[in-house]
Amino acid sequence: MQRRLFTVGCWVAAWAAAAGASMVQFSTADLVDHATLVVTGTVEAMRPLPPDAQGMIFTEVTVRVNDAVVGATAEDVITVRAWGGEYGDLGVAVEDQPTFALDEEVVLFLAPAEGGGYHCPDGVQSKYVVVEGTVLPVGVTLTEFLAEVTEAAGR
Repeated sequence: MQRRLFTVGCWVAAWAAAAGASMVQFSTADLVDHATLVVTGTVEAMRPLPPDAQGMIFTEVTVRVNDAVVGATAEDVITVRAWGGEYGDLGVAVEDQPTFALDEEVVLFLAPAEGGGYHCPDGVQSKYVVVEGTVLPVGVTLTEFLAEVTEAAGR
């Protein structure tokens, strides 16, 4: 079986380069401003959805919430809808969107998604990975990073 992979981000990047644009790096305060919910959690499951009418694949990511740092959720488990994924023999990668892995510890800046659940409003910048207590790619401890997040939220 031959697998086809489309990289949507390359098309977007080529257009942006032609227009003289580049990705703007958001500060922690910007990320907090764009999110209604900031959580720490663990990725428990991922389920690709069939391509939509435009051929886009989304992946539903199930995250067990350890802590709601900004905003509130009564749910122990939330669903994050991410652009891209693999469905059957079709794969779609979106360059500026986050990817997820099972059992990955994360800090997520989220906003409500159309149709329920959440999405990453600032793409790849809305997701940080926690490895052995260090938040990547910023290289500070989780405690330090969450203190910065709560300070940015005005707590």
